[in-house]
Amino acid sequence: MSRVGWLMLLAVVLAPALRAADARMALEDLLDHPEILRGRFEQEKQISGFRNVLRSEGRFLVVRGRGILWQTDKPFPASWRIVAGRSSEQTVPGLGEWLEALLQMDITRLEREFDIELSVDQGQWAARLSPQSATLVERIRRIELRGDRRVRAVAFEDGLGNKTKVRLIHLESADPSLTEAEAASLD
Repeated sequence: MSRVGWLMLLAVVLAPALRAADARMALEDLLDHPEILRGRFEQEKQISGFRNVLRSEGRFLVVRGRGILWQTDKPFPASWRIVAGRSSEQTVPGLGEWLEALLQMDITRLEREFDIELSVDQGQWAARLSPQSATLVERIRRIELRGDRRVRAVAFEDGLGNKTKVRLIHLESADPSLTEAEAASLD
């Protein structure tokens, strides 16, 4: 094969990897990674075999490297916390670590557990995450994310076919301090 032929073959083989690298660099340039992120969420869950969608809403707090507080206000109060990568409800190994990475769109950490398809266009991005391990595939079939400078929407399907959609709204990162109650919950 001629030198030109080899170069063309190499270009065809490497093109997808280069596009993925370009998308990743564009996303990294776009994303805001605050130390503390507060917001509200609206969640819809469709349980396989049930007709009605379960709706909930509440608030959340993500503190980089310390944890996540997830507090449901409606339809009834409930709270869930992840501290130092451990969940108060550890149902999937590594859940705390990758959930924190998911809410912060930390691609480097997510790539440890998921194959990532990424697209970036005019300040908006979308990502599809597919679990790499058989253990995780049994729990999570896929995760889809959308956002701008931050994650704005998460949709996932679990191993039983249940589907959950979460919208993250009213995101704030201006006040870098925690309340005493928040700090105590993350210790």
